[in-house]
Amino acid sequence: MGRLTLRQGTRELLWSALHDGRLRWLSRQMGKYVAIQHASRFLKGGTTVGPLMGVIVVVNRCNSRCPMCDIPSRQEQDVPTTEMKSLIDEFLALKTSGLGFTGGEPLLRRDIFELISHARRASIPVTLNTNGLLLDEERIEKLLQAGPTNVNISLDGGSAATHDRLRGGPFFDRTLKAIQQLSTAARQARSQTRVTVVTVLSEENIDELPRLVDIVADSGAHRWGVMPLHNTRDGTACAPLPAPRMQGLSKWLTQQKRIEIDNSPSYLASLEDAWKGSPFPRRCNAGFTSLFVDSNRRVYPCLGYYMMGRSVHRLEHDGPSLSQLWYSEAYRAVRQETLRCRQCYLNCQAELNFMVRI
Repeated sequence: MGRLTLRQGTRELLWSALHDGRLRWLSRQMGKYVAIQHASRFLKGGTTVGPLMGVIVVVNRCNSRCPMCDIPSRQEQDVPTTEMKSLIDEFLALKTSGLGFTGGEPLLRRDIFELISHARRASIPVTLNTNGLLLDEERIEKLLQAGPTNVNISLDGGSAATHDRLRGGPFFDRTLKAIQQLSTAARQARSQTRVTVVTVLSEENIDELPRLVDIVADSGAHRWGVMPLHNTRDGTACAPLPAPRMQGLSKWLTQQKRIEIDNSPSYLASLEDAWKGSPFPRRCNAGFTSLFVDSNRRVYPCLGYYMMGRSVHRLEHDGPSLSQLWYSEAYRAVRQETLRCRQCYLNCQAELNFMVRI
């Protein structure tokens, strides 16, 4: 794993483990990295280790209406806390390296802080994805007590008009206030929680990026991450929308110095292919490195499959566990399928494709 293949958040996790003397944890992650590469080469879709990234879609409801997203239209009831904890336990039993909670909007669940604490008891990294609209003083205190490793908050414009158009409501000021308050509270509490502002890049906000960078830097956020706008609405594709005006942007992103950028240089360089509408330049290792489960216990190998609604299995309470599914013969075919996919540049999976090259 060369330095250029690691995003900032991953580097910080590894450095923190080294600094804290968690050498056994570090060695397990390195062993998993080697095992994944060997499995992809010799086991024909089999594997001997759990995923690097697990994600649970804790809720489909959302308090924003982003035109790029149709997830809130998937009407489903919230899963009870006990069932959600059971699902977290299944990921922990699988020895998943890190967990993410996403939605919809996870903060719409009153038990979200309890779920984060439940996952953190295993001392694994936990990320919360949120639009930040519900982060008032009380929730910020509860969130920092729960102790997620990272909180991703979306900000898509350098002006209220652009952000609000892309996020479906008058949300810019509330979102920016949430970023500022959470970042300040985390530092004052000397919390290990990091705040990452995430921007979906498109030709609609390209002209505002210099202003957006200044806003993020002045907000106190720890870092800034980006990914290109994707087409996922028709359920048949998850590919970045070609954007000729974005050509050359990768160099600017790499050279800006106002805010620590979360993406790896390898990922940023690959965006030039994304703007052209070209396939992703690496084989996808999603079947070996990631695992998504939604609030109805449907299983997906990656975020792209989830966004398209293409589940590969549904966990039944009287059926195979998540671990049994992961190591099953049936899931071998899923891995072989994902190896042939080069559609998306979604940052979570694309970064893993650079880190673990197959």
